[in-house]
Amino acid sequence: MSAWLGEPDRVNLFLFHPGRAAIREDRPWVQFRMVLDASSDEPAAQAGRLAEQIVAADPRRTAEVCGGSVEFARRLGYPWPPRTSV
Repeated sequence: MSAWLGEPDRVNLFLFHPGRAAIREDRPWVQFRMVLDASSDEPAAQAGRLAEQIVAADPRRTAEVCGGSVEFARRLGYPWPPRTSV
């Protein structure tokens, strides 16, 4: 999980599938990114809201693939995100 200075109203949550051990074991893996909205709410209330967002749906279905490789994503059954021009 990270929050970036340039995006004070967002929290980035990074998840690995099938798990980080796959990297060490040289097995296919992908990384997902969920972007959660942060607010100035009281920390306890905000933590509860963020936790609800995280568990509301399977992140493998709702988050974007942001790491691994095209081949690993294909082998695990996930679409690789299209290239964006900057």
